[in-house]
Amino acid sequence: MSLVDLAFDRAAVAAWHDDINSGCLFNAASVRGVQAARVLFSPRSSVAPQLWLQLRIGRRRYMYRKAVMYFVGAPFGWRVRHVNRKAPSTTGSKHKASQRLREAGLPVPQGRIFTRDEIDAALDYFRSLGCEACVKPDRGLMGEAIVPRIGEVSQFRSAFLSATEKYERIVVEESVAGEVIRYMVVAGKVVAVRLDRPASVVGDGVSTIAELAERRNAETRSANLPVWNEMPLDGEAERILALDGLSMASRLPEGKRAFLRATSNIPTGGDGIGNPEGVHPSYAQSVLKAVAAIPDLALTAVDVMVADYRQPATLENHWFLDLNSAPGIANFHFPREGEPSDVAGHIMDWLLAGGPR
Repeated sequence: MSLVDLAFDRAAVAAWHDDINSGCLFNAASVRGVQAARVLFSPRSSVAPQLWLQLRIGRRRYMYRKAVMYFVGAPFGWRVRHVNRKAPSTTGSKHKASQRLREAGLPVPQGRIFTRDEIDAALDYFRSLGCEACVKPDRGLMGEAIVPRIGEVSQFRSAFLSATEKYERIVVEESVAGEVIRYMVVAGKVVAVRLDRPASVVGDGVSTIAELAERRNAETRSANLPVWNEMPLDGEAERILALDGLSMASRLPEGKRAFLRATSNIPTGGDGIGNPEGVHPSYAQSVLKAVAAIPDLALTAVDVMVADYRQPATLENHWFLDLNSAPGIANFHFPREGEPSDVAGHIMDWLLAGGPR
């Protein structure tokens, strides 16, 4: 399916280069004849007004900016509510979300939460895991300060202290392996699926990994799409390469892939692959159970680590990593590979049908 088939206007979206998620939703609103415009708005009196996309549907106004959505309107006066109501108080904390899913009998990595001054206790827990660990902020965004595949005490200490420079509470959990599948869920229905592959390069038999990475980054820059990000060529890239016996100077055989990150986040150079073939439908069923375990969660993206997505889901072969109450949608419209999905259209159709109750 092409972007044209999805009634998706690239030029219209490009005009929203500073907020391409809003551009996608604006395009979907325009196609459906919904009144849409940018206006100054603030969800709280303590926050200075900024430009938000406003959608008027019936007696409601929907306000959208950089993947965050509120709705305004009530029978008696005006009141601003998050489109997911109280769910962000749970999904905003990776620890709380994992606890809720564990209580619902769903698979999550084994882990604990520590404050920034509990590094000794965190080190003891890391040693007790007996496997590679992952350190991540409890309330981090876009993959910031997440470090998986930690096997040495010195690496753990460095990752933990680095995370505490900005965050108060840090989650330490087992590092699970597989591929990350992101499910977009709107009103209890899976509307899009994407495989997120960590930053990587593919060998040509001649070039070094550094040369391949620079070439890849040049292609990303030339595309001039804010949803595609360059691969950071830093110490973490060197660490991940070293785990596989490689370095920036290594020359890969033709067709061999090397990873420069263990996280699959798009902001750290990951590649979104739209509608990957062969994903077993049982994972979507598991995802819907996870969403149902968190009250009010109507608009979300769910990240699942899957050992082999072609095999049926069991409690031992997939783990929930994150449920997002403000999910980006543009990467579903502009995947690096594979087919796009009209996520903005699905969201608009939900709002037109009544939206959140």
